Amino acid sequence: MVYINKLQDLNPKTAEVDSVPIVREFKRDAPLPLTVEKLQKYVSNLFRTEDEKNTMLKSLEMIEHTFNMVKELYSQNNPLIEAINLERAMSILKELKEPLSNNINYAEEIFIWNDQIISDFIDTINSLSRLKTNEEKTAANKRLSDIFKMLLRNDNMFYNEQGIVGEARLEHIKSLGESMERGFFLHLNIEDELKKTNFRVIKSRLEQKDSLIIDEIEKNINDIKKGIETAYNHNMRMIKLALIFYSYIRISRER
Repeated sequence: MVYINKLQDLNPKTAEVDSVPIVREFKRDAPLPLTVEKLQKYVSNLFRTEDEKNTMLKSLEMIEHTFNMVKELYSQNNPLIEAINLERAMSILKELKEPLSNNINYAEEIFIWNDQIISDFIDTINSLSRLKTNEEKTAANKRLSDIFKMLLRNDNMFYNEQGIVGEARLEHIKSLGESMERGFFLHLNIEDELKKTNFRVIKSRLEQKDSLIIDEIEKNINDIKKGIETAYNHNMRMIKLALIFYSYIRISRER
């Protein structure tokens, strides 16, 4: 995909443009009538894998555990720890749990139904050139619309990221992970700011138990980020799958 690099990039215009090279390839290498073998070559690696499912589930479990660890640090009112940044971390973690859970269910539903989705699409796309009545054409359009609605969570050629992992949540966890690498939880006094004291020096002022807790939180946040990235990448692949189907619809219309 050239113009569609994030979920929000999908719209009728970008779909039209990005489908051009796909249409060209399909006409050459996998022309209509479509078969399962032809289509599987392009879509078999787009559905969630078992490893991806486990990565997302692990991250989901880690969110609440890590939130509670940060909350415990916050309750200590330690002057060496920046309370407002603990609040920011808790806010980010809290906002991730439900969208990731929804994303896991969304990916699982599509995985379970993937054989049926492929079968329905093949049957419908191969029948389009034979349809005669308006009733037949309306029924075929409804079947195709239902497939796109499942993939894109939307009736139109836009991706609906509402309630699942989208751009903002991905950026939030990435930003939190990067901030943790720079000592996000550590309180800087005026002298630290003036001298630009290395955060490792500041961290050495903490009791060892607090330092170890922060290390564990940082590790957990990186693990959570992997699950969020996995969910997001899955969602991008659903756009790719929708583009593949859209490209075959374009080819069918040209017949």
